[in-house]
Amino acid sequence: MKKIILFIILGVILVAGLGVGIYFIFKSNDIISTNAQTYVSISINPAVEFTANEDGIVISTVATDAEGDEIVQSFDFSGMTVESACEKFTQLCINAGYVSYENDEESADPNEVKITVINQIEDVQEDIVNKIKLKLNNCFQNNGIFGFVSIDTLAEYAEQAQEFGISVGHIKLIMSALYYNPELTFEDLVEMPINEVVKLVKVSHENMQRTTQAIRAQLKLDLEGLKTNEEYANMFTALEVIQQIQISLNDDTLTEQQRAQFEALFAQAKINFNQSFRLIFEEYKQVKSSLIEQAKEDSQELLEQIRSQYEQKVENNRQNSQNAKNNSNNVKNRIRDWQQAQEEID
Repeated sequence: MKKIILFIILGVILVAGLGVGIYFIFKSNDIISTNAQTYVSISINPAVEFTANEDGIVISTVATDAEGDEIVQSFDFSGMTVESACEKFTQLCINAGYVSYENDEESADPNEVKITVINQIEDVQEDIVNKIKLKLNNCFQNNGIFGFVSIDTLAEYAEQAQEFGISVGHIKLIMSALYYNPELTFEDLVEMPINEVVKLVKVSHENMQRTTQAIRAQLKLDLEGLKTNEEYANMFTALEVIQQIQISLNDDTLTEQQRAQFEALFAQAKINFNQSFRLIFEEYKQVKSSLIEQAKEDSQELLEQIRSQYEQKVENNRQNSQNAKNNSNNVKNRIRDWQQAQEEID
């Protein structure tokens, strides 16, 4: 109930003209009308992220490493079911030689695909996980390759997940949403419904899909640098003050009097921000958009090189790939048994 009340307060503030915050950003990017519901990351090294709509259809894709750029620039996953997109991504990785054909049941370093799936509805999330696992395990069997699928443990997020009482996958989703949105904070997003965070990730994907990993990394640094830019530093400081008040409002130990005091502070902070930084915030958004557009322009020539590199890798690996497929019927049962054993271990 306290979270619901806080959302109502935030909604009133934003409508009143604060000009910052999650729902304002959603509105400004027109993502309320989109249907993004599910976040999926898949890592073989290459690695990519997908978002999918309520029908499980991929609506955005972005690579999360340099190898993933090769895949994403070589194939358009839009319109596929998310499990079929994961299968196609795995096949493209196999074609380019990103998995080992020499592995068998005794290999110390097996071919492992790590996935993360986040959906607000737990049953839907589990169903998507199972569909992806089935598709990918069959893909490995049909290619005659000992490979299996696991849920990414995301150990680096374990402490935060425990602190906030949410899954490590949810933390990863939030981090993805924050990556190109320095005006937001972790505390903003942890309070939001999962599907709304997925929508924000989807918009970031759309902005980034025609860029390279190297340029995206530089763009992130440039966007983060705006926080300390002389022109915007005071604005971000004011946002941090508002965020601290939001955090205080979530304290279950507050008395009614204390809560009223914090709500008054929150209202005053809104007024102060609106008077001092509303125009500056609009300018900041334009600067942010310009940096993103420049990143896209800077990526154009590199993207052609990346696509050519992938095509060359496929050509170099063609014979190995064909040999493995020719042998797939001989080892399919062994692979299936081995995959089931890995599932039990996992």
